[in-house]
Amino acid sequence: MGPPGAYVLSDHFALSIAHTRRQTSAGALHNVINDPDSFADSSSTALIASVTFRLAVLKEDNSTYINNANAAYDFVRRNIDDDGWLRNTVNPLSFYTPSKPDETSPEGQSFILLLEAARRDFQDWVQSEATLPSGGGMALIPQNPSK
Repeated sequence: MGPPGAYVLSDHFALSIAHTRRQTSAGALHNVINDPDSFADSSSTALIASVTFRLAVLKEDNSTYINNANAAYDFVRRNIDDDGWLRNTVNPLSFYTPSKPDETSPEGQSFILLLEAARRDFQDWVQSEATLPSGGGMALIPQNPSK
């Protein structure tokens, strides 16, 4: 736990469940994560992969789930069409049906940006061997912003 008054990111994400038990061999996550009969959703796959890369940097851990995040990244890349649109997403208006082939998902597009930025920052961190403060996370709001 961080200092009093600070908001701290913790590692209480369900990444291990998402990646190790629920990820398909193609790298995808299902729309309903615990229902293997639901469709592979490139939107949620992109979002969870981005969180995985971010958490790896915050926890200074470049081994846990990174292979899964890279598999998810590859899956997402294969689902981006020639015009840059993410395909095979969940329908953002229904949540339980896939988008039609001619439909796009604004959320899916934003998740691509999150994923690309998180993966880039992860790769930069690995290359620079930068270290972050230990203690389970970084404070989002500094205790003494005026100092």
